[in-house]
Amino acid sequence: MKVFYGASQDALYNNLQTTLQKMRLKKAAAVALDSKSGGVLAMASFPSFDNNLFAQGFSSKDFSGLLGDATQPLFNRVISGQYSPGSTVKPLIGSVALQEKVVMPRTTIFDPGQIMLVNQYNPGIIYTFADWKAHGVVDIYSAIAESCDVYFYTVGGGYGNIKGLGIEKLEKYFKLFGFGADLGIDLPGENNGLVPNEQWKQQIKKEDWYTGDTYHISIGQGDLLTTPLQMAAATAAILNGGKVLRPRVVDKIIDSDKNVVNTIEPKVLRQDFIDQANLDVMKKAMRQTVTEGTAQILNDLPVATGAKTGTAQVAGNNNPNAWGVVFAPYDDPQMVIVVLVEGAGEGSQVAMPVIKETLKEYYKQ
Repeated sequence: MKVFYGASQDALYNNLQTTLQKMRLKKAAAVALDSKSGGVLAMASFPSFDNNLFAQGFSSKDFSGLLGDATQPLFNRVISGQYSPGSTVKPLIGSVALQEKVVMPRTTIFDPGQIMLVNQYNPGIIYTFADWKAHGVVDIYSAIAESCDVYFYTVGGGYGNIKGLGIEKLEKYFKLFGFGADLGIDLPGENNGLVPNEQWKQQIKKEDWYTGDTYHISIGQGDLLTTPLQMAAATAAILNGGKVLRPRVVDKIIDSDKNVVNTIEPKVLRQDFIDQANLDVMKKAMRQTVTEGTAQILNDLPVATGAKTGTAQVAGNNNPNAWGVVFAPYDDPQMVIVVLVEGAGEGSQVAMPVIKETLKEYYKQ
C-alpha cells in the first residue's frame, strides 16, 4: 500500500482548493484512510494556514488574527467538524437492514417519489416525506446506486408490510460503526458527532420521538451528526471485513539515528457485528453506484472503484453540503477517500470530481 506522497498528496489539497475558489466557498474537508490499517494517507481542511509558522515563529498579532478569523482556519474540519452525513450513511444502514433481516438483497420496494403518513391522533393531518425523484421498483443495489430515499425511509422507520429497524437498532449500529464517540485518532480536538435517540430528544428539545424522526435519520438527516473521519472509518469497515479501526497519523517513531523505537500497530475498536455476506452486498452496491448510479463520473478511472454520493440539507436557507465517499480499487480495497464541501450542493457534482482528479494523480505514481 503506497502512501499519498508527493504529487498525489498535493492533488487532494490542490483539487479541493481549486473547487472552493471556483465556487467562491471557503470551508471543506478531505481525508484518505488506509482501509486495512486505519492509517491516515492524506488530510486537508479549509480554510487552512501555514503550519510552518509555528516552527518559524510569528507575531502575536498574526496569531490573534488566526484565532479571531470567523472562518476558523485553526479548526480541523476532518476530525472536529460535525455534519449531517446525508446519503453517505445508506451503505451502513443497508448492511444493518440485511443483518437484521428487515430485507433480503433482492427484496423490492416501490418508490412513487414520496411516503405519506397519517397522524395517528388526527387522521386529517398527513405528513409527506419526499424523495428527490420517483425511482419505481428498487432493491438494495439500485437503492444505493440511485440514492433512493423512500427505500431507506422504509427499512429504517418502517412502512407498509416492512416493519423497519426503528431508532433503537439504528442507534445501536451507528455506535458500533463508530458514530457518537471519538475514534481516538492521535490528534487533538476530535469531536464525537451525535447519534440522537428518544431520550436525547426529550431531554434536549422537550419533544417526543416520531416515525418521521427515524425517517430523517435513515437518510443521514435530522439530528444525526458525524465527522468526515468517522464517515471514512465506518465505510472502511464495510471493506475490511467489518473492522472499525482506530485512525492514526503516526505509523512509527524514529530516533535521531534513524532507528525505529516504536511501531504503532493497527487497533481494532469493534468487529464482527455485520456478516461478511452483507458487507459484500454493500460493496457491490457501491460499485453499481459508479457503473450505473450517481457516481458515474468515476467510470473512466484506471481502476475500478466503489462510491456513495451525499447531498446533506442544513438548517436555514443555506445550500446543502456536498459529500463524496470513494474506495479503491474495487477488487482489493486499499483506501477510502471522503470529501465534504460546505454549502456546495450536489455531492455528485462537487465532491466526486475532487476525488476523481486525486485518484488520477495517485495511480500515475
